Amino acid sequence: MANKIIIIEPDGTPKSPSMNQREAEIYLGGFIYANRIPYLKQSLNDVTNGKKKATGKYTFNGQPVLHASSGKLNVISLSLFFYKKEDDYYIFAMGEHIKHTKTDYKLSDYGQRTGEFKKNATISI
Repeated sequence: MANKIIIIEPDGTPKSPSMNQREAEIYLGGFIYANRIPYLKQSLNDVTNGKKKATGKYTFNGQPVLHASSGKLNVISLSLFFYKKEDDYYIFAMGEHIKHTKTDYKLSDYGQRTGEFKKNATISI
């Protein structure tokens, strides 16, 4: 099966089984308020349709980190942080733009227990 989505648990292990886009939406949607679900859907579309953006120096599991964001700056947004390996997408953090900036993100919704992508950490791209 090509283009699987694998969610990386907060302890760094892959959640099993892998998911399709709809399953990932349902799972990750459980971490956010309903008003952000449309932005999650768009970000997941961007992940799987190749509309990803680089995140500079960041790596995760030895892979370059990518992100996909949707929403309105200073109003509401959702950003997914992931890497692609072969045909699969590994999502390990979720958050939002920090207001008044296009390059700073708070991992307010989902993240790891430790490291740069720890839940509630702020990263700057």
